[in-house]
Amino acid sequence: MDRHWKIMRDCKMGNSEFYVQSVKKAALISYNYTQTFDKAYTYYDLHYNNLTDEDEKYKAAPGALRSAFRISNSEGVKNMEQSSE
Repeated sequence: MDRHWKIMRDCKMGNSEFYVQSVKKAALISYNYTQTFDKAYTYYDLHYNNLTDEDEKYKAAPGALRSAFRISNSEGVKNMEQSSE
């Protein structure tokens, strides 16, 4: 089963205990391996928005920022830039 489909299904059904970890891995795979930066941004944004720990959010923001920059998403860059301050 496709990882993208599983993550999107979890979004609709509610988070499982593995949801945040899955979204993080999907973001890393999308950015580093397949280099589909639009999906990477989506996953990093989901990952960031589902974190509760501020330290983890601080660590997650650069991935979303880099992905937004790679796809020329100026709103995403602004949002992540403001989030990391």
